[in-house]
Amino acid sequence: KRSETREHQARQQLVQVGRKYEEAGQKIESLQVSHARLQSNLEGERKQLIEVRQAVQECENKVRSKDQELRDMQQEVYESRDRTRETAERLEEISGRLMEAE
Repeated sequence: KRSETREHQARQQLVQVGRKYEEAGQKIESLQVSHARLQSNLEGERKQLIEVRQAVQECENKVRSKDQELRDMQQEVYESRDRTRETAERLEEISGRLMEAE
């Protein structure tokens, strides 16, 4: 009778081990699915990050370009102001000579 009891207990333990093995297998499958999903999300995030970086780079390039345009225009303004001042001085000089000639 003892050997039957031991045999019965051994079978029950074997059934329990089998169940735990199945549960562990299901958990592993679930984790693998979660891992695949996370990896897919990560890849999507990586692609988005690359797109954002490219957009930022394009904006920085546009800012640099506009900044250079602004500097060029500012230089033109300075040069035009200098020419205007020179022209005004010449006009004053000519006006002075005309008054002296009269």
